[in-house]
Amino acid sequence: MIMLKEYLGKKELEAALELTQGIPELLFIHHSIKNYYMNHYPCNELRIFSYPFENPIYWFLVDLQKNACPAIHLAQNCDFHDRFVFLTAATQFLGELEMLVDYKKISISTELHLIHDLSSLLHEFFSDHQPVSRVPFTVFYMSDDQIEDCNKLDVTLPYGFTFSKLDVSEAAKLVHCKTNDDSIALIGDRIRYLPSVCIRHANSGDIVTHELCSSRGDMLNLYTHPDNRRQGLASAAEIKLAQRIIRENGRPFKAVPNHLTSIILSSEGSPFWTIWSRSSTPVQFTVTCFEKC
Repeated sequence: MIMLKEYLGKKELEAALELTQGIPELLFIHHSIKNYYMNHYPCNELRIFSYPFENPIYWFLVDLQKNACPAIHLAQNCDFHDRFVFLTAATQFLGELEMLVDYKKISISTELHLIHDLSSLLHEFFSDHQPVSRVPFTVFYMSDDQIEDCNKLDVTLPYGFTFSKLDVSEAAKLVHCKTNDDSIALIGDRIRYLPSVCIRHANSGDIVTHELCSSRGDMLNLYTHPDNRRQGLASAAEIKLAQRIIRENGRPFKAVPNHLTSIILSSEGSPFWTIWSRSSTPVQFTVTCFEKC
């Protein structure tokens, strides 16, 4: 029987980083491993697996993060999906997750067809958990050429606004924004350890726009106060944060909820974003949340 490979220790994590480098399907996996390996985000423990043992096709990651529910991420690094091979690998992976059974909440992020295939196994391994929500996303990333173009930009703001840093003490203010339903503690951890951007009123110092990153590397929670919209602040903040990610040898990418159609349309028309697609069709990426009955 072909076994699942787990990546343990420095050398194996380095091997995992090399295997997942530069593949759009593995952006979440690669940047999760990178932040963990480099201790950029010392608030979680990761277990990383792939299958088959040699020349892996499927990747599995479980993220035990402080101040958040356990998060599972599944990915395939090829265009062709073999359901039998995937379920063989997933059965072995779920068998490693007995420690998650007692958690009240668990989230799983992956492509739509993978979560569909996984559903029958989840009933077997997590019989007390039921899906309570599923949010579809469209994923965008910057190609090498787009990264080069982004780095050349001199980002300026309208009169009366200035770029600034976020302070951990301001986490509570961000939680109340409509784009964010995470805990204050989790937002504080992201501000403390990961790249972020903030635009303030030059006179009052009030936050008008902000964007954060998650431990998976994606840009998220872009928000501009309603009184200050239609001035290009969100676009400026997004490019500024992308430049910071690039300076840290990362690849900017973001998962946009499908109900935010205006953001998806503007990203599709932007010269700085490439939509994650397969055979010219956007990939259906989802985050499914489960709760214990």
